[in-house]
Amino acid sequence: MKKLLIALSMSPLFASAGLFELTCVSGNGLGACGAQGQTILNEVAAEINKNLPSASSKDEYFSGMSTANAMSAAGVTSSYGTVFERFLVGITASGGAHLGSKNFTDFGDLSDNPEQFRGFGAQAAIVFGANVGRLFGSEGGAFDLSKLNVYLSGFALNKKFGDVDTDYMGMGIGAQYRLMDGTNFTRLIRWTGLDVGAGLLYSKLKLDALINLNKTYTVTSGGNTYNAPFTGNADFDANVSTIMLPLEVSSAIRFFYFLKFVAGLGVDINMGKTDASGRLTNSSLTADAGGGNDVTGTATFDINGSGSPKVANARVFFGPHFEFGVGSIFVNVHKSLIENAVAVNTGLNFFW
Repeated sequence: MKKLLIALSMSPLFASAGLFELTCVSGNGLGACGAQGQTILNEVAAEINKNLPSASSKDEYFSGMSTANAMSAAGVTSSYGTVFERFLVGITASGGAHLGSKNFTDFGDLSDNPEQFRGFGAQAAIVFGANVGRLFGSEGGAFDLSKLNVYLSGFALNKKFGDVDTDYMGMGIGAQYRLMDGTNFTRLIRWTGLDVGAGLLYSKLKLDALINLNKTYTVTSGGNTYNAPFTGNADFDANVSTIMLPLEVSSAIRFFYFLKFVAGLGVDINMGKTDASGRLTNSSLTADAGGGNDVTGTATFDINGSGSPKVANARVFFGPHFEFGVGSIFVNVHKSLIENAVAVNTGLNFFW
């Protein structure tokens, strides 16, 4: 959790390979200020940017961060392939990521190096669900209320994780209607039916972080190998707020009474934005090849800006659910069909 929060905090600082730059201020020998000295610093900057999120502009990154946060809201205000008769109580957590120039097949490597994400978002909620028809004793008719489930979700967190102060709040409402009833293919295989759903989820995440960036880089130029230790601290503030209105169609196949596979399609209307600002303090870099060859540069980058997610997003989702009589454990993977973004939603439900 701490590593992900630090990655989320640091990511807006480096929205593209062009934002982090080193400018030569002094040098000796082959590394003297001039074309070669600046080339050495450019190579160091390029190495630093290889470890930062893949985006071509700060606006692109901020938009990616907003998109990732909106994607992380998928599945928070619903329960796919519903099985509860009257009430549901559950907890859920989600993480969303914009992969930038990476591929979906790189997700495993990216999960170990979250700083490579273009943007990262997270949600958490306590969820309450109720069947409207059974709650009010109204079943049957053209619009059968016993096929309608409603959900409320909410959660708030104010906590310090290492060097990151986090203030999160999210709340939502959802509705789900059983459009087609399920059927048994065999005694052990059942189609749960077809559900349609809609909702509204609002979330706000505020971060305040002081991150140590010390690291040594190595580059080769003019036949010389330069060791370049970079020192500095990033003081960073970010505010991410999103409003998501999902429209979904979902279904599921259940095997052996306890294993269920869910799949569906969603179209989301997204609003909100990411605002971020920050400063690099106590920074310096000297690339030294020995023998009197060195070059010193100052670090500069533009880290202030804002961005919004795309208004409309289409996604597919799928995942296994494990049922145990009075509850279920679930994992749902959501993949955008428009953006290179993914989300994973997992949790535990109890129902009766």
